[in-house]
Amino acid sequence: MKITITGQPGSGKSTVAKLLAERLGWKHYNMGKIRREYARKQKITIDELNKIAEKDPTSDFLVDNYLESLANKKEDAILEGRTAFFFIPKSIKIYLDVEKKEAARRIFEEEMKNKESRNEKRGGTIEQTRKTIQERIESDKYRYKKLYNINPYAKENYDLLIDTSRMKKEEVVKKIINILKEKIK
Repeated sequence: MKITITGQPGSGKSTVAKLLAERLGWKHYNMGKIRREYARKQKITIDELNKIAEKDPTSDFLVDNYLESLANKKEDAILEGRTAFFFIPKSIKIYLDVEKKEAARRIFEEEMKNKESRNEKRGGTIEQTRKTIQERIESDKYRYKKLYNINPYAKENYDLLIDTSRMKKEEVVKKIINILKEKIK
């Protein structure tokens, strides 16, 4: 079985995907981590890479080709990424949503704790972080519409929608596991 997870920036995708994989004893593949590493090697931020990718989709193809290769693997896995639902169509597709203000707060606080860890240079305020998040969403929508005629933020693409705005990460994972148990019955 494959589970694909995506959602709004700041919704807890990476944390939830990692915890879910640990609880299930499955592999976790993080496409954002691959793109961040690519950006780091280019000595640019992920936001700068996204802007470049609007004209040169090399970094998107890198991730998407990798996703396609994972689709045929027999192992149980959690695949986290914007286009994972598209490249792994037989997966259980999960979308994590979050209120914009809460997303900006989470990302801002994470950046303050880990200034260099993710190679992202957003603004020095929560409001600037919110604006940068919106720019990233628009860039994602533009790139994936152009490349594949999809919108990774369109909720109708997913089997399960969870608003994480007022939930702890453990609650989100528990909810997903309970829904999986119901689907398997």
